Amino acid sequence: MVEPLSLNPMQASPPRPGRNVHLDAMRGLAAVSVVCTHIRQTFFVPYHQAGSGLLVKFLYIDHYLVRAAVIFFFVLSGYLVGMSVLNAIAQGRWSWREYLLNRLSRLYVVLIPALLLTAVFDWIGRINPVSRWAYFNDLSEAGFATAHFDSFRDFFGSLFFLQNIHTGWFGSNSPLWSLSCEFWYYVVFPFLALTLVRRSGWLFCLLLLAGTGWFLGSQVTALFLCWLAGVAIGLLARKRLLNSPISRRLIGGAAIMALLLAVVASGAHRLNGYAADYVITLIAMALIWVALSSAPAGRPYALLAVLLSEMSYTLYLTHLPFLLLMQRLCFRERLWPADLVHLCLALLPLVAAIFFAYGNYLLFESHTNDVRWWLKRRLEKLESHAGAGVTGGL
Repeated sequence: MVEPLSLNPMQASPPRPGRNVHLDAMRGLAAVSVVCTHIRQTFFVPYHQAGSGLLVKFLYIDHYLVRAAVIFFFVLSGYLVGMSVLNAIAQGRWSWREYLLNRLSRLYVVLIPALLLTAVFDWIGRINPVSRWAYFNDLSEAGFATAHFDSFRDFFGSLFFLQNIHTGWFGSNSPLWSLSCEFWYYVVFPFLALTLVRRSGWLFCLLLLAGTGWFLGSQVTALFLCWLAGVAIGLLARKRLLNSPISRRLIGGAAIMALLLAVVASGAHRLNGYAADYVITLIAMALIWVALSSAPAGRPYALLAVLLSEMSYTLYLTHLPFLLLMQRLCFRERLWPADLVHLCLALLPLVAAIFFAYGNYLLFESHTNDVRWWLKRRLEKLESHAGAGVTGGL
């Protein structure tokens, strides 16, 4: 969900100099944790049927980990995209056209195929005669009971980033909810940044923020603070890095422990709502600060981190419809008990979802830069033709 970085995972070359593979690892792990949560919610029995014990508590607390993963995505996106906006403005090379072209090509190259795959997979699931297409009813704790099918309104709402704001997400693809947040943060932040830099247009900016907040609603507006936190940690890292290995270990270790405690507290309903989101945001800021201050990693770790990071957007948008169809067709909607054997068996859908996403990544997301340059050339040709037409008319 953030800007792709140039590394073809099919090549053996290491990441380019200056690329922070620790951030890549964070983004990749966040995407995988979302998949793991949806595997548990899709393949295992609901919590009230799972019994008790440490293994059950371990399995079913992941519902709160997926929210933390999405918050990590927002903070990382704020750092990567927000800092790129500030850098472009500071260097005098800001262009709305260039920026929107980069952002929209980034989003749509993955989003359009993901929506079409969702439509196809949901359709296959409904017409398959094995049994009813109704496992959402048994998995209402995951929010799947609200899935919408055959809805042009939700399809176009998701296509234009209005899902979870004025429409539902399309079909069974509930992870689409966070993409609308990302898009509108991409739109609003440059207005804020330009206003701060130019020190003018405050009235327009305030009116824009008020109108945007009313249009987007309270949730998207509240989570904007998480996205802005990524910009804040980027500005802090410009001025001060953690040069001491001891300080990096202490802050990193404390942040990881705090993350585990926050997830457990959320599972115990001791930490809820936006308070939990903002606590996770502070933890994400600390880990990003440590990552930015750390030395480059070794080659095997770096290649794996970059690979997962490169395909994380595709993995995030394609895994759930694929998992639901896999459970529907391969296991005939028989849900698994929460035991060690089936926990190990859960590696099967995890690996399948990753390979499926990787195939889609190779088909679509890996060609984002090609699509971007093609669009740029088309726009330049259109502008040249329009300019020639104006000149000829004169």
